[in-house]
Amino acid sequence: GSGFVPGATAHINGTPVRSTYLSPTKIGAYLTHLPTPGRFEVTVRNPGTGAKSNPVFGECTKNAPTPVYL
Repeated sequence: GSGFVPGATAHINGTPVRSTYLSPTKIGAYLTHLPTPGRFEVTVRNPGTGAKSNPVFGECTKNAPTPVYL
């Protein structure tokens, strides 16, 4: 992605997750709440705008906390 600002948050299937701003093109997200392996949608929202990024899709093959960089 691009255009991220400090305070941006990643959302997995519409639910905000613990996120870390790394740069205008990178957000770190810690995925701990995926209930089962499978496909999920990831979007990023900048604070104060309500706007969200175009979704990207990921796939989880195991149920374990996984850091993801967007």
